[in-house]
Amino acid sequence: MKPILTPLLSLFTITLFAQIQPADTLLLGEVIIKAYELDARIKETPAAVHRFSANQLQKISHTSILPALNAVPGIRMEERSPGSYRLNIRGSSLRSPFGVRNVKMYYNNVPYTEPGGISYMNQLSLQQFKNIDIIKGPGSSLYGAGTGGVMLISSFPRSMENYIEAGYVQGSYGYRSVYADAQVGKDSLQHHLLFQHQRSDGYRNHSSMERNTATYDMRVVKNRNTLSAFLMAGKLYYQTPGALTLTGFDNDPRQARPGTAFAPSPVENDAAIHQQTVLTGMHNVYKINNNWQHEVSIYGSIVQLVNPTIRNYEQSIIPHAGGRMLFRYQKDFTQSKLTWHTGVEYQKSFSNVKVFLNDSGKKGSLQSSDEIHNQQHFLFTQLNWQVQNWIISGSISLNSTNTTIENDLGNPPFSSSYQYKNIAAPRLAILRKLGDQFSVFASVARGFSPPATAEVFPSGGVINADLDPESGVNYELGFRASSKDNRFFGEANFFYFQMKNTIVQRRDAAGGDYFINAGSTRQKGIELMGVYQLLNSPSTFFHSIDFTGAYTGYFFKYKEFTQVDNNFSGNDMPGAAPHTIVLQADIQMNNGFYLNLNSFYSDRIYLNDANSARADHYILLNAKTGYKKQFSEKWMIDLFLAADNLLDKKYSLGNDINGFGGRYYNAAAKRNYHAGLIIRRS
Repeated sequence: MKPILTPLLSLFTITLFAQIQPADTLLLGEVIIKAYELDARIKETPAAVHRFSANQLQKISHTSILPALNAVPGIRMEERSPGSYRLNIRGSSLRSPFGVRNVKMYYNNVPYTEPGGISYMNQLSLQQFKNIDIIKGPGSSLYGAGTGGVMLISSFPRSMENYIEAGYVQGSYGYRSVYADAQVGKDSLQHHLLFQHQRSDGYRNHSSMERNTATYDMRVVKNRNTLSAFLMAGKLYYQTPGALTLTGFDNDPRQARPGTAFAPSPVENDAAIHQQTVLTGMHNVYKINNNWQHEVSIYGSIVQLVNPTIRNYEQSIIPHAGGRMLFRYQKDFTQSKLTWHTGVEYQKSFSNVKVFLNDSGKKGSLQSSDEIHNQQHFLFTQLNWQVQNWIISGSISLNSTNTTIENDLGNPPFSSSYQYKNIAAPRLAILRKLGDQFSVFASVARGFSPPATAEVFPSGGVINADLDPESGVNYELGFRASSKDNRFFGEANFFYFQMKNTIVQRRDAAGGDYFINAGSTRQKGIELMGVYQLLNSPSTFFHSIDFTGAYTGYFFKYKEFTQVDNNFSGNDMPGAAPHTIVLQADIQMNNGFYLNLNSFYSDRIYLNDANSARADHYILLNAKTGYKKQFSEKWMIDLFLAADNLLDKKYSLGNDINGFGGRYYNAAAKRNYHAGLIIRRS
């Protein structure tokens, strides 16, 4: 416990001098949560959820949402190199060597996770995240496959005001970002346009990144009808330097993975991701009468990937489409309220994957060509009953998936398919309000997650249609409290997740991935968070002083896991730190100056199933100071300077779990800076 308490005490001392944007913390307990279709205050939501506003997401950094997400217990975002994201909700990234899997994502109310189970979160630019709701734990009862959680993203500005905004950021290691963001219209018709360009040379050799995104959002309100539509186009390029051994990490953390007798280096084979995405969709809400409401969402998308690796050269085209429809019924009684949601979601994809030899970064001879068809759909229904101080919520979904893989170049050609039909995922939650300041809830939910296409057809090239879907039951107990003056808000969540057929990752000698089922696991966790506003006195020198603290405790074990001659039963699951602590302190002055401090402590992390290797604990300290001033009713300026990793720590942000030959480490940038200017006219 000493390695935890020492940094905690030292960092708490630091926080006594620092600030959060007060508008985001003053009434945190009054925040309206959209998750589970509840539209309720967080204190009246019987689930472990968190909402992020655009201000909160950019509070510490104007280069990434990573620090903001990692400040919330139970959520861990990793960036193995610029542009290479992983999202870990309660240990969900164990099966993700790269990318976002086992977390269902929605973008403007349409499914963003493609039917094969992959979410291209790295295509989204920082400015696209106007609001995010995150559900921690399985949300299968209303959102389908996934045991990690659910992320609901909105690119629509929260305010209906007209504005034009431009920003420029320059930072260490060649980082640059420029964006233009504008909204015009009136209450009945709004247009929103956004363009952002980001680039970075990266801290490590062979880790440059460039991202361009352009979006158009439209909202039309007419009588009982509200129509939202959007179009997004993006292009992303980033190099993949590969993981290092401990010796390589200690001697030269900035190097790319060296070549071996089994495989060339990423530099020699120009390992990188070339990704292009187009996504369009619409969401329509029609209020039939005072009790009934109908919602429908449809979308279409195409993703094109070119991925030279140290093993091969892969080209993929992934067109997919789908939709979601639901009916909502609400009835108010004398002392109670009844709300019922029922609907269906459907997705279909037709993917073509070609694998070539990698000839020093150039496309060589064709090795395989596969057609992969994914189809999934689920029916769902949810009933919420609120009577006096009790809220009872029950929901269930019936999930079906079908995947077919056809290879015409095989000798002989072959076809493989697997399907799962009518898998039930129920959830029951009960919340009790104890006055206006305190609530307690308990829930039990079943999660279900079939193997993603990238797990059945991994980079190692060996098709494994025998993978079983993950499934498990999550038990949760939560508490929320606030002070009468709303200067304090706190919450505590305790969960116990029993998982069967946990999917885990392996790597072969050439760096290719493959996946197996790991028997059963037992995942116990504690998540604590508190926000306190020390001062809110606009008449004094300080406008506000706020403190935030968060703690995550993970106690994840393999219950039964035997592989050939290895028995890992009873071992800690790798990839999740047993303890993490976040402390934040924010000061805002009446003259426009502000200071934000953020500190993050991570305990040691096991890096393999045998628990024979682990990454050291580390402490990160980030700071941002600036001057934000409204010069008139229309003009605002924000000039800022930020520093990341002020303690200049050497650490790995996104380890390669079970890496072959001990290649676990992806070195993160040491001390670095960025500065920028934002100008806004309303």
